[in-house]
Amino acid sequence: MQDGAGGAGTRQHGRITSPSGSDAHMTKRARDGQMKVGLLCVGWPGRHEVGGAARYAWRFAEMMRDDVDLHVITSEGGTPLPGATMHFLENGGGRFKHYYRFPFEVRRALRGLDLDILHAFGDDWALTGRRFSWVRTFHGSSLSEARASTGLRRWNHYVLGALEHSVRRRCDLAISVGPEGESEFKTDILIPPVIPRDGDFTPPEPSTKPTVTFIGTATGRKRGLMAASLVNEASRRTGLAIELRVVGPANDKKNWPAGVMHYSDPQDEEVTALIRESWLLIAPSAYEGFGIPAFEAASLGVPSVSSPNPGSEYIAQQIGNDELFAVRDDATFIDALVDRLTRGAPSQSSSIRAAVDAADALASQASKSRILELYSSLRTGRR
Repeated sequence: MQDGAGGAGTRQHGRITSPSGSDAHMTKRARDGQMKVGLLCVGWPGRHEVGGAARYAWRFAEMMRDDVDLHVITSEGGTPLPGATMHFLENGGGRFKHYYRFPFEVRRALRGLDLDILHAFGDDWALTGRRFSWVRTFHGSSLSEARASTGLRRWNHYVLGALEHSVRRRCDLAISVGPEGESEFKTDILIPPVIPRDGDFTPPEPSTKPTVTFIGTATGRKRGLMAASLVNEASRRTGLAIELRVVGPANDKKNWPAGVMHYSDPQDEEVTALIRESWLLIAPSAYEGFGIPAFEAASLGVPSVSSPNPGSEYIAQQIGNDELFAVRDDATFIDALVDRLTRGAPSQSSSIRAAVDAADALASQASKSRILELYSSLRTGRR
C-alpha cells in the first residue's frame, strides 16, 4: 500500500510522501474531533479513469474534505486530492484481479485504519471483522449490467450481483442512486451521484462548428463505436461537418476510427469545458444506474440524447424536458441526433432554463449537510 496526505506529493521507494506541513494539518483535524471517514472508490481520476463515476468520486471528496478527516482508498495511479489522506492500493491489470483480488487488498488496508465511517462505492464484499460503520452507495445493479452484457462479462456480473446482495445484507446504511437500486436492494435512502451547484448558473458557450461529445470507451456497455457510427450517419444526412469529441482513457484511443477527436485522461475541469462547448452530448449506453455525463450536460444547459436504461429514464422523468434531455431507442436515436444538430447551436430558452432548475433540484438531494447528517446518525449508534 502507498500512503500519503493530500497534496502534490512525491513518490519515493513506492510511497507517496506528504508535502511539508500536511501531516501536522491532518493531526490537528483529528484532534478537532472530526469524524474519520474512509471513501472507498476504485474508480478515481488519474491514469485511465475519466468516466462519470470517477469524476463524481473526486467531487464528492472535494465537498467533504473540510468537514471530516477524509481518507481516500483507491487504486494506484490516481491523482492525489489536497486535504485528504490518500491510500493507493495495488490493483494489477485484468478483470479477475480487479474484481476478485482488489477487495482483499482493501480488507487488509482497512485493518490499519481506525475509521468511524467507511463509505464504499463498491469493491467492499470481502470486508470482515470491522470496527466502523459501513455505508454503501449502490451505483447500479450488476445483475442488470449482466443482462445488458454478453460473453464472460455477462457471467462475471452475475457473480458480482450475488456479492452485491451479500454487501446489502451486512452494511449499516444502503444508498441508491436511483429507483432501480431502491427496488432491487431495498436501500435506506436515495441520493443521486451528483454535487449541488456552487454558485449561479452560467449558460454554455457552444462551439461555432457542430460538435458532439461522448464520454466512455469504444466497446462495452457504453457503445462508443455505435456513437461514432451515429455521428457519421448524421453528417451524411445533414451535410454538416460534425466533430465527434471522445473523452476516454488513453489506452482506448487506438480503438476509435480516424477523424475522432480523442481527449485522453483529461482533468475534471477539461471535461466540463468540453461539454459546455458541445452542441450535443450522446450517451447510447446499454445500461446505466444513473448516467452522470448526460445529467451533467443537462445541468450545464447542454442538450443530450441517451438510450433507454434505468438511469436515463429516471433523469428524464425528473427533468421533464425532452428538448434538453431526450431518451431514444436504437431505431429513433439517429432521428433525434439529426433533429437537434440541424437546429444549430443550442440556445437558452425559458423552458431550457426551467429544466436546468429541475436538474438543480435533483442535485440538491445530495447536499453535504445531508451526507453529514447520515454519517452522524451512524456514529452515535449503529443501525
